Amino acid sequence: MPPWRDAEDHAEQAHRHFQAGQWQQALDALNEALEQRPDQGEWHFGLGLTLDALQRYDEAVRAFAAAVAFGGEEPAALLHLGVDQIRSGQPEAAIDTLARLNQLDPLCEMGYVHRILACAQIDRHDEAEIMFYLARDVAENAEDEDASPAARAGTGGAVARAAAHDHLARSLILRKPADPDRAVWCWQEALRHDPRHPTAGRHLARTLYQRGQAERAAAGYQQHLAEHPHDTEARLEYADILRASTRLSDAEDQYRRALRSDPHSAAAHHQLGELALTRGLPTTARQCFHRARQLDPERPGVCLGLARAEWSDGRRDRTRALLYAELDRSDHTTTQLTGVAELLVRLRCFADAAELLNTVLNPALLPNETPPPVPRGNDATATQASARCWRGIARLGLGQFGPGLDDLRQAIRLNPRDLVALEHLATASLNAGDLASAKHWIAQGRAVGPRHRVFRRLRARWWTRRLRGITRCLTRRE
Repeated sequence: MPPWRDAEDHAEQAHRHFQAGQWQQALDALNEALEQRPDQGEWHFGLGLTLDALQRYDEAVRAFAAAVAFGGEEPAALLHLGVDQIRSGQPEAAIDTLARLNQLDPLCEMGYVHRILACAQIDRHDEAEIMFYLARDVAENAEDEDASPAARAGTGGAVARAAAHDHLARSLILRKPADPDRAVWCWQEALRHDPRHPTAGRHLARTLYQRGQAERAAAGYQQHLAEHPHDTEARLEYADILRASTRLSDAEDQYRRALRSDPHSAAAHHQLGELALTRGLPTTARQCFHRARQLDPERPGVCLGLARAEWSDGRRDRTRALLYAELDRSDHTTTQLTGVAELLVRLRCFADAAELLNTVLNPALLPNETPPPVPRGNDATATQASARCWRGIARLGLGQFGPGLDDLRQAIRLNPRDLVALEHLATASLNAGDLASAKHWIAQGRAVGPRHRVFRRLRARWWTRRLRGITRCLTRRE
């Protein structure tokens, strides 16, 4: 059999395997065909599609580039090449590729649509918006009754319109300052055009939650998950909302459903560990955190969770070792760093805790901070209050009385219901003999937490000090 015939047989086998969803077999057959005839642009194109199906986007870029080199600048090859350049983190190359596509075919709507996302990824947001309007013009011209066949062929239909709105919404969120109101409208439009859009529902729900609209966000996640039940990221975010609203059983159910979709989700095991700590189950929490650590050894927050579990069991040395192991990781949130500092204070490592909280309270020292997947609307204020509180306690432990009290007072201004700050303000005032201030902080603490035993004990101490003072005055008079 001539070599070219053997190569064509492999190409035909690859096509059959691809149609049957047998991606690896299709890949092997195409590689055999291209080894014999590497100048076939159509086969390189098929190789790129197969690698896309396997989510091997870097290799797909090379395959589609070869398809363009050997088969000419066909619009389909340029479009797939541009999309995979975006997926593989090459947005500038993608912009160039898609611009070539639209020079070749100005009526290809998807060329403009994908340039929106590529421009957004490198902060060229004005250009992204221009691409949105160019895509819309192509779509509107195609809908005209007198549109040419070329115009009708260039439009991507409702799916393209949905993608354009989704990509513009991402640009609106990424730009500084962000424009979440317009982003919400864009995602709503994306879902109007394509109710089954794979990501618009998740992004819409996330943005609503960030803006403090928890009920609308929860409804959005429910609707999205009804269409996309295997979207693990969305399910974890929805579970986080349920946990924040103290619906712990519902949250656990969502975390476990996420694990059924993706048994190797370190995030799901991590959050189940946090949930177990909330319920006072350190042994269960430890098991979940260990599993998360096995799946993702560098995941931030896991060693902190293990440290909390060890602390609840009274293992101080193990807690300290885990805290410093946590600090060896990167991409922490301010909430996680504040949690590390809190335990350092409890371990009386005041200097390290104060230094860490200085970085938390000075964002310039955290240029690469990664925000939580679903931050609550008041998270920034709550984290600031907690960081001020624990830095104040650390400073008191270091003998810095004035700065420590200043931090605690600022914590109360940010969060008037912070019982830890109130307790330490009252204690420090008592120790300094400032009974008037101590009385004020004790009264405020009892109003916030009437059943809190600490403030009962502090009130008893205050009366003891007060009676001693009265006794001294009477003794002097005699």
